[in-house]
Amino acid sequence: MGIFKRQAPTANPAAVREDLPPSMGDGRIESVLDQAVRTGALDDVSGKGAPLPSDYLRDGEGGFLMNKILKAQGFAPDWAVLGQAVDLADERLGRLVAEGRDEDAATLLTERNQLVRKLNAQVPSPLLQRGVRRLDFFRPNKPPTP
Repeated sequence: MGIFKRQAPTANPAAVREDLPPSMGDGRIESVLDQAVRTGALDDVSGKGAPLPSDYLRDGEGGFLMNKILKAQGFAPDWAVLGQAVDLADERLGRLVAEGRDEDAATLLTERNQLVRKLNAQVPSPLLQRGVRRLDFFRPNKPPTP
């Protein structure tokens, strides 16, 4: 769930601050901002009220900065994690079939196809959906007999 706790909305802002990390919940940021507003330090900020430039949230490599941060922290959406699990199952199925372990492969294939159905329900685009497979899909192609 992360560092923040979900709770019902409350009218008491101090109660919300109890669930925040110390650097955010102790009111230091708010007090500095309140003081700056009272003293007028933010009255003559350049660009005040103007829209942000279109490349403001982009990193230097053409991507969005937030995506780069999330990726660096190991974040992946649930459907992407499911896709990785399906890929691993496919690799293992290929090995099991090659070793002739059809019973183990059939069990894994059932689990793999369940993962695929769950994945297909979560992906943001039909183009990212995967197909359910039969065991024959993982058998190496045999040359036709004459």
